[in-house]
Amino acid sequence: MAKLYDDRDGIAQFYNLIDGQRLPAASNGWLDRINPATGQVWARIPAGDVGDIDHAVIAAKRAFHGPWRKMPAVQRAALLRKIAELVV
Repeated sequence: MAKLYDDRDGIAQFYNLIDGQRLPAASNGWLDRINPATGQVWARIPAGDVGDIDHAVIAAKRAFHGPWRKMPAVQRAALLRKIAELVV
């Protein structure tokens, strides 16, 4: 599974996951996330815009009409639980 972030200089840099690809925002803009306890930047996230949203919606619609739609709910639930285990 692709890592959704890089850890550079102690700052996590996250990416959008669209159509199975790790992507920065189309604008290449980033937003800093500040730790309120320290005032330090701990992460950077893509500053997505309408183009990124459109890209994600098109990919989601395409995925919906693929094998996921035909997969039994029990099988989808098992797969989602496995993904959750990998995230934690």
